[in-house]
Amino acid sequence: MTIRKVGAMGILAWLAALAVGEAARAFEFPATPPTFEIYGRDFQGVHGIPTSWQVALGTWQADGQTYNSAVAASAAITTIFEYPFPTPDGGAPIHDVVPVDGFTFTATLRNQQGGASTLVGLVYSYVDPSNYFEVAFSPSGIAYVRRMFRGQMETLAAATYAGAGQGMWFRAELTRTSAALSVRVNGVLVYDRIAEFSGGTGQVGLSTYNTTGKFNKVALTMPFGQQPFTENFSDGVADGFSSPQGTFVVSNGAYVDTAVHQTGMAFAPIEFGVGSHIFLTYTMHVRMLNPYGGAGNLVGIMFDQSSFGPPAYEEVVFSPTGVAQLRRVTGGTIEVLKSAQTSAGRNQWFDVTFAVEPGLSLTVNVNGQPVFTREPAFMGSKPEVLALITHWTPARFDDFRFDLNLPIPATLHAFDAPLGAGEVQSGTWDTQGGTLNDVSAGIADVVLPGRHFGTTNYRFKGRLLNQYAASGNLVGLVFNYSSAEDYLEAVFAPTGQAYLNLTMEGTRYRLATGTHTVPRNVWFDVEIVRKGTTATVTVNGKPTFQNVQVGQLGEGFFGAVSHWARARFDNLATQEVSP
Repeated sequence: MTIRKVGAMGILAWLAALAVGEAARAFEFPATPPTFEIYGRDFQGVHGIPTSWQVALGTWQADGQTYNSAVAASAAITTIFEYPFPTPDGGAPIHDVVPVDGFTFTATLRNQQGGASTLVGLVYSYVDPSNYFEVAFSPSGIAYVRRMFRGQMETLAAATYAGAGQGMWFRAELTRTSAALSVRVNGVLVYDRIAEFSGGTGQVGLSTYNTTGKFNKVALTMPFGQQPFTENFSDGVADGFSSPQGTFVVSNGAYVDTAVHQTGMAFAPIEFGVGSHIFLTYTMHVRMLNPYGGAGNLVGIMFDQSSFGPPAYEEVVFSPTGVAQLRRVTGGTIEVLKSAQTSAGRNQWFDVTFAVEPGLSLTVNVNGQPVFTREPAFMGSKPEVLALITHWTPARFDDFRFDLNLPIPATLHAFDAPLGAGEVQSGTWDTQGGTLNDVSAGIADVVLPGRHFGTTNYRFKGRLLNQYAASGNLVGLVFNYSSAEDYLEAVFAPTGQAYLNLTMEGTRYRLATGTHTVPRNVWFDVEIVRKGTTATVTVNGKPTFQNVQVGQLGEGFFGAVSHWARARFDNLATQEVSP
C-alpha cells in the first residue's frame, strides 16, 4: 500500500500567500510540516470555562492545569465556538464553525474510570447535542467512530488501540477531510482514511460518557504547501513520480530504471513553495541498489537544477566500488566537487539520507554514517526539483521518504568543558573530572547536554555509573524530552531492576520492566534505538526492552537523568538510524 500525506485537502488557493509571520512560525526549527494553527492551547493557569469554549452537555471546568469533565454524566460535551482565520487582506474574521474541510484535531485525554462503557472522546462536525460525529475511546482499548443523528447514537466502526487504561494519559489525533477520516492514538494509526465517516461542517470539541475526564494540549491545525510523504512502491504505482526518459517502472515493489544509459532521472512529486514562502530545509531518505560493479556505474540523487543558462544541476552519486561524489553537471561537463568513501557496494541495498540545512549546506549519510557533512550547496534562489538519478546502470530504488525535519545529528559529548546555558533542567550538575556528574541526588535531576533535538529514527547511547546502592537510586537516559511534564526515560537501579518510564502531563507511567547485572560503582553502556513509535534499549549490548510503544511523545531533546542518586555519565552520543 502506498501511504501519502500530501496537503491539498480542500484548502483555499490563497494559502500560498499567508502572512509572512504565519509561515515563519510554521518553519521554525525544529522543522515541522507546514501547518496553520487555527486554535491551540494548554490550560495552564486557566480556571472555569476557557475563552472560546462553550458547554453543550454536562459540567466542565478548567482547574489551572487541565480542562475537565467534572461530573460523570451520561453524556458531557464541550466545543470550541470561535475559529479565527486569516484572509488575504490581513484580516482575521471569527468563524463559528471550522472554516476548512481539511484539518487535524489533537488533544491529550485521560479517563478517570475503568469500565468498558466509560468513554472519553474527540468531537467533530458538531451541530448541536443531537447531531455530531466523534471518536470515543474506552479504557478497555476500543476506539469507536460514532454518529449522533437526530438524537440517536450510532456506532459506525470499532477498532483496538494501545495505551488504554483507567487514569492513563494518551494522545489522540483526528484528521478529517471532505472525503475521509483518519485517527491515531499515541502516534499509531487506528483508522486510515475511512471515507464514509468524514462528517460535514461543524465545530470540534471534547466528550465524556459515564465518567469524568481530563484534557489538555488541544490543537486544531490545517496543512498547507508540501507535506511529508512516504512512497514504498508496494502497490505497483510510483504516485506522482515522473521519468522524462520513460524508463523508470515499478517492479516487485521497487522503482527501477529499466535502461542502461548515460543518464536516467525520475523526479519526485515535491513542490518547494512559491513567492516568499519557500522552504529550504528538508530531508530525503531512499534505499538504493546498484546491480553493476564498475566505477562508472552510478546511482544517486539529483538536486538544484538551474532554470537559467545552459542545462545544469548538482548530484550526489555512489559507485559500487565504495566511492561517493558530489558533482556539478553543466552542459554535459562534469565537475567533481568532493569525494568520500562509503559502505555502498554492488548488489547491496543501502540507505541514503540527503538533508539540506539552514544556510544552504547539505549533509549526506549512507547507512547512518556521515559521508558529506554540511557541505556548501550551490543553490539558486530556491530548490527547483529533487530526482533519483542513474548513470550506466539499471538501478533500483525503494522506501522514498520526504519531510521537513532534519535528521538526527551525529554528536558525541565527552564533557571536557562546562555545561552550556539552559542545559540543566533540574538538580545540580557539573563536568569535573571529564564526566557529567549529578551531585545533588534529587528526586528527578535532568540535564540536556547540547540540547540536541530529535523526533524518531535515532540511536542515543552513553556510559553510566551509579554511586548509590539502593533499589530507589536510579540513573538513566532521557529522550524525547519536551518539558518536566513530558518525557521518556530508561533508568536502572544498582540492585538489577530496569524501567522504561513515560512522564506525560506530569504523571509517570511504567511502560516496561526488565533486569540487568550491573552493580553499584561500575560503568555500563546503555543504548536506546527509537524507530517510529517504538523503542529498544540495550545494556552492555544485551536487550533489556524490545520494541516498546513510546509514541505518546514525538519530538524532544536527549539527556541524562537520576533519581535519588549521585551519578556519572560520559560519551553521550546521538546518530540517525534507518526506520
